[in-house]
Amino acid sequence: LACGNSPFKPLALFTTNGGKNWSPFSIPNIAEGLLYFKRGCVVLFHDNTIYRTVNGGNTWTSELSEGSCKHCSKFGSNFAFAILGSHIYSTNFIVTRDAGQTWLSANSPFQGMNVYAEGTHFFDTTAIWVFSVLGAVAKSEDLGNTWKVLNTERLVPDDGAIYTIFFLSDSVGFLGGGYEVKIGDIPYIFRTMDGGRTWDSITDLSFESNGPDPLEDDGEIDRRITHIFGSKSGNVLWAIAGNKQILRSNDTGRTWTEQLYPQYKTRFGNVY
Repeated sequence: LACGNSPFKPLALFTTNGGKNWSPFSIPNIAEGLLYFKRGCVVLFHDNTIYRTVNGGNTWTSELSEGSCKHCSKFGSNFAFAILGSHIYSTNFIVTRDAGQTWLSANSPFQGMNVYAEGTHFFDTTAIWVFSVLGAVAKSEDLGNTWKVLNTERLVPDDGAIYTIFFLSDSVGFLGGGYEVKIGDIPYIFRTMDGGRTWDSITDLSFESNGPDPLEDDGEIDRRITHIFGSKSGNVLWAIAGNKQILRSNDTGRTWTEQLYPQYKTRFGNVY
C-alpha cells in the first residue's frame, strides 16, 4: 500500500502481486501516518483523527486523537506505536495491541524533561528505541511499558535535527540528521557501540553528485540524512540523504559512499 497526494488530495494505491500492478485504494484524507496490518485492515492518521478500515477502504471509522501523528511504527501482526504532537512538540504516546481497534496511552520515555520524541525503531519482539530531534535516546524492553533514558547529550547545533534511528544489533546503532547552512545542508551520522549510551560522529561521508539540487527552488543541496537501514545479518548499511541520494556502507557504518542511480525529479518517501 502506497500513499501520497495529487496534489493536496488523498491518494493511495494497492498491490497484491509484489508491485507489478497497482489499483486505487480509497482513503478518507491525506495520510500523516499509515499502518497496514493485514489485507483490508489499515489505520490512517490525519489532523488529530485516527481512521480505520477493515474492508479495504470501502468504509472507515474514526476517532479523535490528542494530536497529529509525527511518527508511527508497526511490529508483528497487531502491535503498533504512535507519537502524537504538534509540528515541533511530541508529547503523547499511544499503542494498539489489536490492529488499531483500540488505542491506549503509553508512558513517555522523556516524562518531565524538556525533550520531545521524534521517532522510533523496533529491534525485536520487545525492544524499542525512541529518539528526540536533538539526539536524546531512550529504550524500552517491554514494548513501551517502561523506559530507560540512555542519552540526553545534545548531538546537533541549534539549527540541526535528528530524523532517523536504526540499530544493527543490540549494541550497534545509528542516528541520522543534518543542519542547514547558507550553501546547503550538512549531513550527520552518529554511531553507538554501547546500545545508545554514547554516540560518535561519522565524518567519512563521500558524495559524488554535486551541484544545485533541481528539486530545490533556491538551488541549494539537501543532504540531511532522513533514513538509515540495513540487514542485521551483515555489515552493509544504506542511508538516504535529502530524500534523494543513496549512501552505502560496507564496514558497519565506519565509512559511507554515495551510490549513483538514474535520478528523477522526485524524492523518496518511506524507505524499507
